[in-house]
Amino acid sequence: LLPLPRFLRGPDAAGGNTAADGNIAAADIADGLRLTGRFLDKHVFRGQGGRMPAARARLIERLRTES
Repeated sequence: LLPLPRFLRGPDAAGGNTAADGNIAAADIADGLRLTGRFLDKHVFRGQGGRMPAARARLIERLRTES
């Protein structure tokens, strides 16, 4: 299963919401990109015989190393 980014899960146990307070971690953004990438690959790019842009993979990797 792909992890659901924390900012999409709603308020955390402490009552804070990372989306509302603007503190979204790079790892959470990378998780969101991977989640959407799964569907883009399956329903958009593969259906047209294409591939996911390499720049997208580089962005995810960069976000992963920053977290």
